[in-house]
Amino acid sequence: MAFDPRNLGVLAYAAGFSLWQYRSTSDDASSVAAPGHFDPVAAMLRPDDLVLVSAPDRGLILRILSVSGGSVTTAELAAGPPPEPPLPPPDTLLDESGAPILTEAGEALRLE
Repeated sequence: MAFDPRNLGVLAYAAGFSLWQYRSTSDDASSVAAPGHFDPVAAMLRPDDLVLVSAPDRGLILRILSVSGGSVTTAELAAGPPPEPPLPPPDTLLDESGAPILTEAGEALRLE
């Protein structure tokens, strides 16, 4: 589906920076993040602007990298799930949920 300019709005503007919101009702997030999606409004966007995207499959934050000759280049800021926390040492006592049991000082209890 094509870009719909009616679904793009400014949330905040200050010192030459704009925070935008774009709601896509039919395009998935990868389509919205694809090169050329925001080309129809290239004249409105500036490098370093941010676009909060609400797509049917997920939300994402895009940074406008460049606007040149009517072409808009974006990059996704928050991609993928957060990294997994490190595993506790093998001699750490765990509760029933698998989390380490901590002392009052915040240190993990260990088998002696």
